[in-house]
Amino acid sequence: MTKRLFIAAVVCCVALTGRAEQDASESTQISMISWLLGNWQQEREETIRTESWETVAPGIYRGLGQSLLKKDGSVRFSEALLIYEASGSVTYLASVPENKLPVPFGMVSASSKHAVFENLGHDFPKRLDYRLTSWCELRVSVSDAGDEGFTLTFARISDDCNSELEAKP
Repeated sequence: MTKRLFIAAVVCCVALTGRAEQDASESTQISMISWLLGNWQQEREETIRTESWETVAPGIYRGLGQSLLKKDGSVRFSEALLIYEASGSVTYLASVPENKLPVPFGMVSASSKHAVFENLGHDFPKRLDYRLTSWCELRVSVSDAGDEGFTLTFARISDDCNSELEAKP
């Protein structure tokens, strides 16, 4: 192998290794909120609200939120959701009927049980606060980043959560 070919091979290996390390670091932030993945449900008197999250590719979670009428299962509200990581930032996109384009919310903090997404330029909501209160319970606060808003409490739909003993993450 000539010296020039050897140097080119080393440069390629370093570039590929660097890209692999970059991919691993880019997915680190989103992996902190992997506890969000799964199916969640909130039952009310007349409605069932659901939120489901799945991994569709490294660094990309796809979600679907719906509100269904209990009496006939018809959809009252539906939103397509996406959380993705790019260039070291995590973004939450919400596509709802009221907006022509998806609304982005940047992740401003995350931990093993809590994530906050904000878009202070949006009319409402400005803040989405996801908190895992137990392996089987998720609280989502939707607010104007102040006092106005509402909180949804979801139960995880899982055999682990239907038993008396709670599973641990």
